[in-house]
Amino acid sequence: MGLLTTLSGKMQRLIRIALIVKDSGRMLAEHHIAAARSSGASNADIQLTT
Repeated sequence: MGLLTTLSGKMQRLIRIALIVKDSGRMLAEHHIAAARSSGASNADIQLTT
């Protein structure tokens, strides 16, 4: 995760969503989506990530 610290907060949260979905889409929770949105991710960004 050290490399992620050089990325923007938006990208960090989108990558976190992608990693969660990769392991199990059922583990993705509303707070993950809310964190991405609060960092500036649009609905389209989140949809493309998943």
